[in-house]
Amino acid sequence: NLSDEASAFTPSRPFVFVGDVARPQWSAYVSDRAMVGKVLELDAGLRVDHTDLLTPTTAWSPRVGVALAADGLNATLRASFNRFFQPPQAEHLLLASSEAARALSPFGGDDGGGAELLAERQTAWEAGWEQRLGKVTLDIASWHRRVKNYTDPNVFLGTTIVFPNSVARGTARGLDVRLEMPPLRGWTASAAYTLSKVEQEGPINGGLFLEDDLDEIG
Repeated sequence: NLSDEASAFTPSRPFVFVGDVARPQWSAYVSDRAMVGKVLELDAGLRVDHTDLLTPTTAWSPRVGVALAADGLNATLRASFNRFFQPPQAEHLLLASSEAARALSPFGGDDGGGAELLAERQTAWEAGWEQRLGKVTLDIASWHRRVKNYTDPNVFLGTTIVFPNSVARGTARGLDVRLEMPPLRGWTASAAYTLSKVEQEGPINGGLFLEDDLDEIG
């Protein structure tokens, strides 16, 4: 099921790629935790990342979380905001982001795909409620994430070899519910339910797509 572009290469006319690059990546962060009175806990942090692999990019990622102990309700309320930055994985990055691989990509051309890989940027919110019902704990969390350049490595012909690629943008949101029993004589029990929805929008960039029967993502 190889595509026509991939099938054009033969043992006598093989696909050849050579690349070499050495560039730095670095990151630093600071974080702290503080109590306001006896019921309000604050967590805050700031992280900075820089990568020169392959496109020079710098990102500032603030994180803040707050938890309020509602003793009268025997519950804890919490909320958080977080920005996340992830450079493309280094494995096979030069090939996946190259013009040579781009010529084989079915997501190139008019769709605008096949471009070089950029770092993933994600913004996340979460709100949660932990309710203690006697010795049983009920935890409910609602979360939402907005992502640019969704990291989504593609698997090479069903093997364990992967080539990095990314989807241009997307959102993810969900609801998590968990009920947990306390330990009793070394045993415990829990029940969990998750409802989530993920939506992605192309084009797809990077990767090494050789098969002809790929799902189209516009």
